[in-house]
Amino acid sequence: MKSSGFLNDIHYFRGLSIVLIVSSHLWFIDVDSIFYQVVSAIFLNSTLFFAFISGFLFQYLLKSYQYKDYLKRKFLYVLLPYFLVSIPVILLRLKAGPSYLALLNNPDLEQYSVFKQVVYYYMTGAHQLPLWYLPMVTIFFLLAPLFAYLDRNPILYWCLPLLCLLALFLPRGDLSQLNNIPRMFGHFLFIYVFGMFVSRYKALVEQFTKRYLILLTMFLLVFFVLSVFETTHRHQIIFVQKFLAILVLLYFLQFIRDRITKVCLHQLAVTSFGIYFIHFYIIQIIRLLSLKLGFSEYPSNISMWFLELVIVMLLSFIFVFFTRLVLKKYSRYLIGS
Repeated sequence: MKSSGFLNDIHYFRGLSIVLIVSSHLWFIDVDSIFYQVVSAIFLNSTLFFAFISGFLFQYLLKSYQYKDYLKRKFLYVLLPYFLVSIPVILLRLKAGPSYLALLNNPDLEQYSVFKQVVYYYMTGAHQLPLWYLPMVTIFFLLAPLFAYLDRNPILYWCLPLLCLLALFLPRGDLSQLNNIPRMFGHFLFIYVFGMFVSRYKALVEQFTKRYLILLTMFLLVFFVLSVFETTHRHQIIFVQKFLAILVLLYFLQFIRDRITKVCLHQLAVTSFGIYFIHFYIIQIIRLLSLKLGFSEYPSNISMWFLELVIVMLLSFIFVFFTRLVLKKYSRYLIGS
């Protein structure tokens, strides 16, 4: 596959990934139902896809890499939006009390000074469910020289099996583990370096996937079924499932012929980071309105769950689209898109 074609596949993959990530933040009133077990097996830990794409693009752009400029871009387009988008919800936490996520790991947080609470929230992302990813990915930004050194000495890619074992020994786990940033870094390290590996050896990876596509797809289906019914090691199984999904989905994304699908995935990819930053605000507003109107906080049937997904995605996209339209290039400082 030509490089430009492969980048298109990565671009479309980003668009697909943001839909799965948003899906993972829509809860269901009956979390033990077979419906929720199936859909959660599809979307859980889809943030791995974002980490894979980050590693891929880091290696792809290494020819123009300068650490100082790299950190400047990441600060302006990732960390500054994180800081700004977090302000409203942190102010709410300071007024109404700590978040559920914060209390899971730090039940005494409310006794901290305001300054220490703010620092804690920014360092862990515990003020809002999806935001843990930002302090975690910051570690990858800071360690960029180490990853650049690894790519300049490709024999070091042989560390991937060990990093995979590390990811399995440090599974993402339940919500109580989500804001343990060092643990999350250890868990995502393999998939980030694997993204770099795929970028460097994309022709070989594509050849491997093509040759063993049926086998990879069968394993993907097996691990999907296991992730629906297995509970003890579900997070490790989902990790393997998502790893296999990267290879299979990237292969099949080559064959998109429908222009409408391409346009939709392109638009989602372009706005993906903005959607990531603001979609949970919209989810929280919908939950609040649902309670005020006398409905349950979470969708109570399958149709309502899918309807909420469509509404959240649509409103998030519209918000990001018009923010980009009004602020133009400066929108990246506010919402990352």
